[in-house]
Amino acid sequence: MGGYAFRGVKSCEYYDVKTDQWTKFDDLPKKKGYSTASILNNQFIYVFGGQNNMGRSVDTIQQYDMIDR
Repeated sequence: MGGYAFRGVKSCEYYDVKTDQWTKFDDLPKKKGYSTASILNNQFIYVFGGQNNMGRSVDTIQQYDMIDR
């Protein structure tokens, strides 16, 4: 989600350690990097904050539903 990249990225993917597979989700609305993510109830992924491609902090939260996409 986002990522560690000088100009940020829009990709959003989930890695399942049990199946050793990546699942692609819809891209983030805007590029960002240095964000963090959490999973709630094995269903929702939340992506918090980060920096935009100008290096400025963002105060956004994105929610992804892993079951009902």
